[in-house]
Amino acid sequence: MSTDITQHTIWRKAKVMEATSLGATSLYNRMNKNSLWYDPTFPKCFKLSESTARNAASGWLAIEVIAWIQQKKGAVVNDS
Repeated sequence: MSTDITQHTIWRKAKVMEATSLGATSLYNRMNKNSLWYDPTFPKCFKLSESTARNAASGWLAIEVIAWIQQKKGAVVNDS
């Protein structure tokens, strides 16, 4: 299996947490519009199954997560 990231590569929560260095609570706070730490630029997750269960499998597009990280990295460099 190739480790190359394509436009269709899907990351599950553990991989997104690893890539962003965010814990689970921080990750979900970035997506929660009612959270003080909500970030509208954070990539949206999507369901990977038709299940309506609250804990149904979900994922993020890797390229969107990487782009978000690069955007944040650029913002830090530009603010310095």
